[in-house]
Amino acid sequence: MIANAQRRSDFAFLLAFFFINLVGVMLALSALSFAVGISISPVHFPLSIIIALVTNYFLSARYYFVKDNAVFLRSVLLIVGLSIVSFLIAGYFFDSSIDGQTYHQNTIIQLKNGWNPFHQELPADMQFSIWLNHYGKGAEIPQAVVYAFFNKIETGKATNFFLFLGAFFLTVSLLFKFNRFTTFKVYLLAAILTFNPVILVQLLSYCIDSHLALMLQCLFLLGCFLLIDKDKFKLWLLPAVIIIALNIKFTAIIFVGVLVIGILVTLLYRKDVAQFKKVFITAALATFAAIAVVGYNPYVTNTVDHKNPFYPLAGKGKIDIMTRNSPMGFPKNNRFHNLFTSLFSRTANMLLPQTDQPQLKVPFTFKMQEMRFSYEEDIRIGGFGVLFSGIIILSLILAIFTIRQLSKPTRALLAFMIGTILVSVFIFEYSWWARYAPQIWFLPIIILAFSEICTGTPVKWVRNITYVLIVLNLCLLGAVSLFKNLVATQKTKYQLAELKTLKDTVTVDFDIYTDSRLKFTENNIPFKEAKLDSASVNFPMKYIHAMVHLKTQPQPLPQPYLFKLDEVLKSKSH
Repeated sequence: MIANAQRRSDFAFLLAFFFINLVGVMLALSALSFAVGISISPVHFPLSIIIALVTNYFLSARYYFVKDNAVFLRSVLLIVGLSIVSFLIAGYFFDSSIDGQTYHQNTIIQLKNGWNPFHQELPADMQFSIWLNHYGKGAEIPQAVVYAFFNKIETGKATNFFLFLGAFFLTVSLLFKFNRFTTFKVYLLAAILTFNPVILVQLLSYCIDSHLALMLQCLFLLGCFLLIDKDKFKLWLLPAVIIIALNIKFTAIIFVGVLVIGILVTLLYRKDVAQFKKVFITAALATFAAIAVVGYNPYVTNTVDHKNPFYPLAGKGKIDIMTRNSPMGFPKNNRFHNLFTSLFSRTANMLLPQTDQPQLKVPFTFKMQEMRFSYEEDIRIGGFGVLFSGIIILSLILAIFTIRQLSKPTRALLAFMIGTILVSVFIFEYSWWARYAPQIWFLPIIILAFSEICTGTPVKWVRNITYVLIVLNLCLLGAVSLFKNLVATQKTKYQLAELKTLKDTVTVDFDIYTDSRLKFTENNIPFKEAKLDSASVNFPMKYIHAMVHLKTQPQPLPQPYLFKLDEVLKSKSH
């Protein structure tokens, strides 16, 4: 039984290693190319796959499953199958998010078209150039590598699924390693942890908070592995996770730093000095590589050019992006007040200068109007789902029951996990915004996992109700998010199909959404750009923000049933 659980753990780790390592290799290979003056090309993606597969073969044949090549072949078949599904899903859906369609896609397109950020700065008059030039590109570079190979912009989102699969299988591997959970519970816990609401609503977009959420999950899981396991390959994965995470966005430095320090402190508490040294040296070298080599742009270039690695969010001439993105009253309140308000209020998206204020609600309840905001990629209030306030209360009750039954060492491990996450949350002023502190979602899942050790009717009842509430919360969120993305994609494809029937040049105003040009060129629709006033727009394309003027309206095409369903649901939600 133990051997079987160990083999399952090793096999899941093999899959996790490939998907995380693949993204890490794409990022590192591109950075090295930039350093020697080579831009991203269609060669980068297949070369990265070969490197990741060769590494996995070494892990499988020489360490985990010695002389059992059948296991490696099974893993390759699974990897190929999951990768194909990832490409198909990513390629089918259009990104309908605002951030995704503006500076994130713009960065990807510029990189794919030959921009070398190590040696070139984009002109100041280019749309969003300040963010393109000075923000981290740990998500966009691997996406540009995939885009350069397939030459279809939406396929770049496949890296979202690669990291998702990596985090999911790493969770499965850890839970099998503990050998305390049934197979059903292993996959259930892995699913509800990885389907973090922040990830769930961003998985089909180019928004990057989901990448950070997945990397923090991986780092947290690796920390658990490193506390209980001397396996050197768990240590090997640590640099890939740190390098990817630190290059996604600046806030990662805070969160990664707190999590790594938490791991090191716990190793010292356990008096495991040998493992402490290995983790410390590995994390230090990985951080250096992440900032000075892979992250040469933006960290080094920002420091040289603007005297601050976090420019333009810090230092001389910094830009305040938070005040105008905050709900009324939040800039004046302290972080604890704002976090509590956000977690226990109705799900809503409000920002200055709107005067609406968050409304506290009775936990375990929600209104249908909240569902209209739930699927937004940047939801500000109640961003972990309409039932999360109830989940917090149940988790606190479950924690009280659980702690009383745990042994002293297990209680210390739980304290390490909870304490480290809470420090990472409270240390950051803007943790009230779910996308900025996705690790909050880890808390109820960790308590659930530890409660599985405990016995007794009260624990069992609270645990089962918590499971049901979490699954229901995710199902509601997943359903509205999937439906919204299906509608956005279907309506955009429908409109593009209508425009193709015209066989004429159309006039388009893309405003700030200039990346939507690709929707026209990839669909062979001739267009010319012009500034249009609202009176002359007679064919608005809502989801890609393209304002179109047509000389003649196209012949209507048969509408999918989905459109009628969308209209019905909209009428009922108002």
